Parts: sequence; C-alpha cells; structure tokens
Amino acid sequence: MPETIITSEAPSTPTQINHPSHIICRVCEKQFSQYTCPRCNIRYCSLHCYKSHSLRCTESFMRENVVQEMQQLQPDNETKQKMLDILKRFHEEEETDSMDEDDSYMSEETIQKIMSGSQISLDDLSAEERKCFQRAVASGRAEQVD
Repeated sequence: MPETIITSEAPSTPTQINHPSHIICRVCEKQFSQYTCPRCNIRYCSLHCYKSHSLRCTESFMRENVVQEMQQLQPDNETKQKMLDILKRFHEEEETDSMDEDDSYMSEETIQKIMSGSQISLDDLSAEERKCFQRAVASGRAEQVD
C-alpha cells in the first residue's frame, strides 16, 4: 500500500500531490485529512478519528495534560493549613463517635440497673460489655465518670 493516497488522478502541478487537503484520512479512509497526530504523525480528519487511531497516543496525551495541570495546582501554605485543620477536625469527630459507640454496647438491662442505683459486677455484664468496660479502664475513660 502506498504511503499517501492521492484522490486526483492527474494533478495540475507537482505540489498538489503533497498538499494536505488531498491526503485521505488514515483512520476512516473516507475524508480528506486535515490534521496530523503529534506523536505518530498519522494523518486524520476529525476528533473521532484521532481518538480511535491509537490508544497509546491518546492516553499519553491525556496523561501529559493531567500531569501538567496537577503541577500547576500546587497548594500554597494557607491551603495546606486549611486542609490540616479539616483533617484534624474529622479525626477528632471520629474519636468522639467511637467513644459514643463504645457506650452504646451496654444493654438496656445493664443501664437500668445502673440508673436505679444497683451495684453490678463484671459477672452481670455480657462479654461485649466486659470488653468495653476493660477498654475504658485501660484508656482512663472510666476514671472520668463522676
């Protein structure tokens, strides 16, 4: 197959042979090519043909654009500090939520006994309640109860 496909049989001048408007798209082979891929130099006629001609070319083009955009979006110190504050707040809320979840492991029956002033022992607690109690004692949270 020849390198270029000429659409006219008898060009009037020799320069017309290499003129871009007379070269057929290498992808669809239906339209005249108007563009050249900067990576592989294949001639194509439209965006659709460019996107479908080579995944390697289009992927590398997209990758380079994303990397370039990311480099331009380097955060300043103020933005970094705001993000750190948001993350700290989120972490503190998570810790608070996990403490609240630990409290919810007590059964309604155990809570009623405590509220009525009855004394309870470790034997009165379920296995899960015992674990939560032991974790609270180990972390010092049980000492904070007044």
